[in-house]
Amino acid sequence: MRLFLALTTLTILFGGCANSGKIPKSASIKFERTACYGSCPIYTFTLNGNGKAIFEGTRFTDKIGKYEKQFNAEETRSLFTLLNSIQWDTLKVDYPAYVSDLPSTIFEYHFKNTNKKVVVTGDHPEILNTFKTRLHNLASTDGWTLQTKK
Repeated sequence: MRLFLALTTLTILFGGCANSGKIPKSASIKFERTACYGSCPIYTFTLNGNGKAIFEGTRFTDKIGKYEKQFNAEETRSLFTLLNSIQWDTLKVDYPAYVSDLPSTIFEYHFKNTNKKVVVTGDHPEILNTFKTRLHNLASTDGWTLQTKK
């Protein structure tokens, strides 16, 4: 009987821990790079909680058109863990620059009860550079499948 109780307790404890790291399918991060007067890449990268990603390249990027890719569970969990590591409600909605030639980076984050859009053009918290680099690196990986050519 003690063995049964011990095993039941361990199953509940560790089973709960395994599920707590699960990313809701409704979770998403959208990362958009906008135009400048030069040849700045213009694209949108969206990753959903189930690992499905969409890349929509407009100009000055290797992929022009709409592409899809499935990221594995570990890559997806790792990214959303990073994204959840800061308090999105502490970020401003807009970090402007008063120069017309700079491209903007737009983050739209949806996770459980958090829904935040942040537009970055000027000075901003360093953590957003970390996100920008990580998301750009994911968007630049191989293995995308063309869905619609522009």
